Amino acid sequence: MAYAVWSGLGLALVTLVGVAMFQESLSLWKTGSILLIILGVIGLKCHR
Repeated sequence: MAYAVWSGLGLALVTLVGVAMFQESLSLWKTGSILLIILGVIGLKCHR
């Protein structure tokens, strides 16, 4: 379970660093994909 949480957080942080430091574009498609991954992590966390 912890692996899923850290994977989701790592993905979000890497994305934010890419946007902030390397002027990478953040399209609607990329934002939606990241949100789906985060929702998946929440789903894994809530499921027992």
